[in-house]
Amino acid sequence: MVGPTPLSQMRNLSLNQEANPPTTEELNYETIWGYPPFNRAESICILNKQGDWWKARSRETGQEGFIPSNYVALEDSIECERWFFGKKSEKECERMLVQQKPGTYMITESKTEPGIYRISLTIQEALTLLVKHQTIPLPHDRHHKHHKQAFIGNYIGRAQRGSIMKYGEHEKPETSGIAPGDWEIGREHLTQQKKLGAG
Repeated sequence: MVGPTPLSQMRNLSLNQEANPPTTEELNYETIWGYPPFNRAESICILNKQGDWWKARSRETGQEGFIPSNYVALEDSIECERWFFGKKSEKECERMLVQQKPGTYMITESKTEPGIYRISLTIQEALTLLVKHQTIPLPHDRHHKHHKQAFIGNYIGRAQRGSIMKYGEHEKPETSGIAPGDWEIGREHLTQQKKLGAG
């Protein structure tokens, strides 16, 4: 009969696991914006993190290509939710919502207090459109980070009952430069017409 693993071996196993975290390709990512050849909400693996442009492979089609790093997020993370708008100040939320219809909302994380999430909502008072902000009361237990996404989703669901709330429109982020290879021309496509300095 095989006995229990000695404590020393268990300690070494634990150290080896910490020394070998999942590689980039083992982590699942999702596209939060489409960029050819990838569609929005497509599952991808990252092959190479090259500056602001990452080389990726679609887990659905097998196609490879480059995509801006700010167009992707870890799969099943809060950043993949369409109602989440990242870290923003109240002023930035107001600027984005002021032209929207009553009932339009966005969920953001505080810029100055990481881990604090708020809902910003447009409401109509008389002839004035206002933007109201309210902190979302997350549970204060050590596991809440793993459940915040579901908790916020349930919070939104309760707030939407009997209302016409809908999340706002995202502003597509800017890309940095051009994708590697976009302007590369193969030698076979070039022909010499006139040698410079030949008269």
